[in-house]
Amino acid sequence: MAETDPLDQTAHPPPETDPVVVADMMLRVTEAAYFSGDFETFATWFHLPQTVGTFDGDRRLETEADLRAVFDAMLAHFKAVGVIALRRKVLAARFIAPTVVEATFAAQYILRGHVLSEETVGHGHLRYVEGQWKIAESHYASPDPEITRALMEEHQAGQS
Repeated sequence: MAETDPLDQTAHPPPETDPVVVADMMLRVTEAAYFSGDFETFATWFHLPQTVGTFDGDRRLETEADLRAVFDAMLAHFKAVGVIALRRKVLAARFIAPTVVEATFAAQYILRGHVLSEETVGHGHLRYVEGQWKIAESHYASPDPEITRALMEEHQAGQS
């Protein structure tokens, strides 16, 4: 099935027409996949190739193996610092094309003892491709250097 151009104004609109609902759904689904360790579900919500970025630069994720390495590194980080849940919320979201949502969100880690981490802000694009919303690009502003490391360093899947 050929992918439609997400900026094509004649593209068939996706079923969900509230961009905040779309962005919130992505946050909930990816959080559930992280905490159940379900990479297969996690991967279905990402469009590849894509760019992920931090203040330290951008990294191109070309393959599912690249995505798996980021997933594994983030899980290892969560485990190392004792993350038991995430508190994430959509700050703003809007359609920039019929099949592209631009969204900004904030996230905090809930740690053992219910202590919250400093806030990380994320911004990205969600695209409706092949009948599903997918994360197509994301950038993060985090005070935690370990988040930057998990996102930016080359890792082998299954290792961090």
